[in-house]
Amino acid sequence: MAQTGDREGFGVQDYTTFRVFLNKLPYGVMICLGTAVIVLGFGMTLWAQIAAGVYVAYGMAGPFWMILFICPYCRNYGKICHCGYGLISAKLRRKGETRLFGAKFRRYIPAIVPLWIIPGAAGGVALASSFSWWLLALTATFLLESFVLLPLVSSKCECSHCDQRRACPWVKVQGAGST
Repeated sequence: MAQTGDREGFGVQDYTTFRVFLNKLPYGVMICLGTAVIVLGFGMTLWAQIAAGVYVAYGMAGPFWMILFICPYCRNYGKICHCGYGLISAKLRRKGETRLFGAKFRRYIPAIVPLWIIPGAAGGVALASSFSWWLLALTATFLLESFVLLPLVSSKCECSHCDQRRACPWVKVQGAGST
């Protein structure tokens, strides 16, 4: 990642496809683990497979939700950014006012929050009805990955390099990226 300039007091980064992939990997792992918790928690029943398929679709829709409703207001709109969404957003939506980024983030991010909650709740219900050490370990791994590792990677590898960080509600909650 090379710094190419400075805009409004923030470093502008050139992100490679591999770096974007590494930044998004914890989210993908979270979706895979969450899917496994749902399927294994309720057996390989048709309903468990349907629920897992819906969760995967929801997980895949999450980034597009951000691309459509948050990214147009980001300073990285139309550019390669740590999320990898800036260029895609520019092809799908017109640019919004960057001063509205924080408000748009707060308004639209709650739509994807259940991705962090559903598998943990499903694992808890399944464990309460039929305890299994394997499911307990898988659910605990999901919870650690989604509530510890993913936020840590985001704050240290993405947020700390993002030129939008001073206006980002996520950074304010995490205390990430302060320089």
